Amino acid sequence: MNSYLFLGLLLLPYSPWLTVGIVVFMVVLAIVEARELCRGKRWWSAMLATLREVASPANIAAACSLGIVFIAFFAASLYAPASADAATEAAAAAASASASATGTGVAGILDVSSFSLFKWVGFLVFAFCEYGIYALFLFRSRRHDPLYWTTVIWLTVAPFFWVGAFEGVDFGMDATLPGLAVLMVLMMGYCKDEVMGKALGLRNLLFVVVASIVVLGQCMQLAYQVEMLYENQTFYDVRDSYQITSYGDKPLDSVSNFVCGAPDDTFFFSELTR
Repeated sequence: MNSYLFLGLLLLPYSPWLTVGIVVFMVVLAIVEARELCRGKRWWSAMLATLREVASPANIAAACSLGIVFIAFFAASLYAPASADAATEAAAAAASASASATGTGVAGILDVSSFSLFKWVGFLVFAFCEYGIYALFLFRSRRHDPLYWTTVIWLTVAPFFWVGAFEGVDFGMDATLPGLAVLMVLMMGYCKDEVMGKALGLRNLLFVVVASIVVLGQCMQLAYQVEMLYENQTFYDVRDSYQITSYGDKPLDSVSNFVCGAPDDTFFFSELTR
């Protein structure tokens, strides 16, 4: 707990959803740590010990430095529709999204009752290949670990949430990255403790096969990138489908990104960035 706020704010500039993803783990681990701190103590002593962990130098320094900078940036960059027509279009888009999911028009949960068998099978295949097979390897040694169950549950439910554009997948991709990172660390421990130096039984043989397929897949992706560099004779991607986007000739209320309409009037762009 003495560095949770600091770690969360470090992820914020890459994506707000990365911070959301790691907050899930912070909450669970904070509860576990608080239980350990409270063990054998009176309630006020346990509360003071918990507050002392939360109000650590790292967390306070992060809130007073990184926190102020990021709050100023997002406050300056979040743009609301300036015209009635744009607001009407945004409301229509939200209503269209709500027809296929439950939520407020800004965020929600996919309506799984309308999923076909094909979609459910596709999700199960995705879940098994993305994290399920690793969870099975870890189950015997980690089944009593809260971190293991938090990882598995979060990676399972996060893809059903959407934020912003209903057809967008930014939340599902970014918010699950902390969980995938935790899973990678757990698998590194599994490889060290359960595989290296152990007899090559059926389970370890299956692990070697899975790890080999993963490495081969990454090598194929690398080979594809090298092939593209050779064909293009440049480090830049020159495929026709990629185009440079400019906001210079577009009204701000049509832009679905972080845009500041009057940067000189904001604290972030007029003071901090100078």
